[in-house]
Amino acid sequence: MAVLDPDELFEQAEFLVTPRRPGPPRQVDVRRAVSASYYAVFHFVCTEAANFVIGQRWQREARYAHVYRSVDHRELRSSCAAIQATRLDAAFDRLAPPGGYSPAMKQFARGAIELQAQRNTADYDPSGLLRTKDAHLTVSLGRSTISAFRDTDADNRTAFLTVLLFKRR
Repeated sequence: MAVLDPDELFEQAEFLVTPRRPGPPRQVDVRRAVSASYYAVFHFVCTEAANFVIGQRWQREARYAHVYRSVDHRELRSSCAAIQATRLDAAFDRLAPPGGYSPAMKQFARGAIELQAQRNTADYDPSGLLRTKDAHLTVSLGRSTISAFRDTDADNRTAFLTVLLFKRR
């Protein structure tokens, strides 16, 4: 399995909105750039989840792909929304790191939710024009969202990935 590199998705997004002819980039390119920015974060989370459960050295194994593919867009959004809640529900509270989620993890959650919303707009809402500036902002947000996740401690990452991957009962 070839794991997608978030940096390559960000580079692709930037390439799509780099002028190669007179005038602004085509809407299809701007929209794909916005979408690629979200997918950079999504695939980063998939990789983190599979590394957490299976281990990076097993990337070519079917079990790694199974965990990687188990990350769901809706569950990512709801897990991120739960982290941002002023008061965690009982299931999240039991699994939260001591002292609650860090500001960096909450920043990650905010960024992931915002990028997913922008991707949905780019992919499914034909009513408005997206600008090159919008694509550049999503690339920047995507990079800072991944950085925020990396800046969290192991307790925060473990708690988040546990909540994301395993159903609450």
